[in-house]
Amino acid sequence: MNTFRNVLLGTAAAGFAVMAISPANAAETEKTFKISGQVNRAVAITDDGDQSYVNFADNTLSTSRFRMIGESKGGGLTVGARIELGLTRNQAVSQGSNSSNSTANGLLHRNAFVYFKSDKYGTLALGLQSTATDGTAEVDLSGTGAASYNIADIPAGNYYFLQTGQSGGTAGDVTAAGAANPTVKSVFSGFDGNSRQDAIRYTTPSYKGFKLDLSTSQGGDAESAIKYSGKFYNTKVAAAIGYTNGAGTSTSVDGSYVGSISALHASGLNATFSYGEQNYNAAGRTNASNIFGKIGYQLKVFGAGKTSISVSYMRTDDLAASGDRAKRWGVEAVQLLDGYSTELYAAYAKISLDRTGTSYQDMDAGWVGARVKF
Repeated sequence: MNTFRNVLLGTAAAGFAVMAISPANAAETEKTFKISGQVNRAVAITDDGDQSYVNFADNTLSTSRFRMIGESKGGGLTVGARIELGLTRNQAVSQGSNSSNSTANGLLHRNAFVYFKSDKYGTLALGLQSTATDGTAEVDLSGTGAASYNIADIPAGNYYFLQTGQSGGTAGDVTAAGAANPTVKSVFSGFDGNSRQDAIRYTTPSYKGFKLDLSTSQGGDAESAIKYSGKFYNTKVAAAIGYTNGAGTSTSVDGSYVGSISALHASGLNATFSYGEQNYNAAGRTNASNIFGKIGYQLKVFGAGKTSISVSYMRTDDLAASGDRAKRWGVEAVQLLDGYSTELYAAYAKISLDRTGTSYQDMDAGWVGARVKF
């Protein structure tokens, strides 16, 4: 991995040098500044097999956020900076923390990086940003991504499974169960790379729909990915495959790899598939894996915008413990309001966990909400 990191850092240094060979002067550059973002709020109902809970929260699937982007363009080079902050309002709710006043609220640092973009040489970025593998598990052309996709952190993600016959109804029971039982998001993972880190990243120019991403992040992890976007006859296709070497920041995980592909036919029929695996170096520890699939259809029922519906399945094995099998069946719907830059969405999920020696109750979760972009 050290060799890979050294090559990447050398490439980055060379990239800075090449891009600085013939800079434009101030009179030749066009400067722009943009502010954009979204607010995404949901009502979620979760039934843990004993009781039902209602929460009003910022949607963890795609948090509310705002961003500022400043750019200077000229001489075939774009130099820019991006800052993006996200909202974490009321996202940590669970059986034992079911009040806005008792959950962590604040701002999430999502992006703070500078970049140098050339159509000829590619893009070089430095700072807090998505690593090369971020999003490689989540390629999805279904149109229902606002409602659900290949991710563990759904609105019910912090709720924990109750053992068969176990009660979650009183404060004492909640404390005892919460301390011992796994949460939904602890047993699911799409293994979507290294998310956002303080990193240096290089992205090649696109060639016939393909591009290569390389990055190395704080602590020594290294990431690489190949991504594709194109069209065959009447079908749009997008795909990605990535590998993360996590040995720089973990003593138990060697690395993970993941790939996803999605196709959307002109008729509106679409399909999405992803597979990922995380490799451990601990003796006797089974490697964890995840499989995700979605079948959907897009149509125009209302004049306001496209309607997208889908059914999905996610299964993660051996993540929290060897022998675990976590499953989630889902139904999703999203209605676009094109004139208002708004998506209305609804989803339902049936969630279960099979663990050797322990029987857990199934969980039902549903959420409705709206994402308004500006």
